[in-house]
Amino acid sequence: LLRTALRVGFSGSAGPFHLTTLDDWNTVLSTNLTGAFLTMKHTVPYLAANGGGSIVAMSSIAAVATHRYMTPYNVSKAGLEMLVRQVADELGGLGIRANAVRPSLVPTDISVGLTAIPEIVDDYLEQMPLHRLGTTDDIASVVRFLSGPESSWITGACISADGGHHLRRGPNIDGVMRMVFGDAISPPGPAN
Repeated sequence: LLRTALRVGFSGSAGPFHLTTLDDWNTVLSTNLTGAFLTMKHTVPYLAANGGGSIVAMSSIAAVATHRYMTPYNVSKAGLEMLVRQVADELGGLGIRANAVRPSLVPTDISVGLTAIPEIVDDYLEQMPLHRLGTTDDIASVVRFLSGPESSWITGACISADGGHHLRRGPNIDGVMRMVFGDAISPPGPAN
């Protein structure tokens, strides 16, 4: 149950790098990066036909701060931020803006695996100078700003809405990973 909760809390990607399966890798990249690519790709013709518009992607603090045991998720969000910059650069001449919001931990249905473990929440809070979890309203306000006319001269930006988490390190989930994976958390040495 704990492993399932963690996998949900980390978008299906929590686990030691050396135990990450190709299916785990592909699932996370397919959802977080390929899904965003396809959404943007199929939206662009409509935006261009209407004189431009705003694309706002949902990134993560994990795009810029390593999170041990979350390699596929981190890589997918870092890739998403480059996708946003590429789209902003290439399509700006059409009046199309692309930006991303970079939240830290916000209690939602998908993050229940994280927010249900007090040690993880406490560690997240220690990494946030504002020392509180975000809310969906915190993130929605930034998305609304980037979608509206007030941000008409902003493109290619990835805005941290994370209580200052980007100033510090990613979460320490070592204890929970040890509970879930036991000795398998460390890769085996070379075979003799």
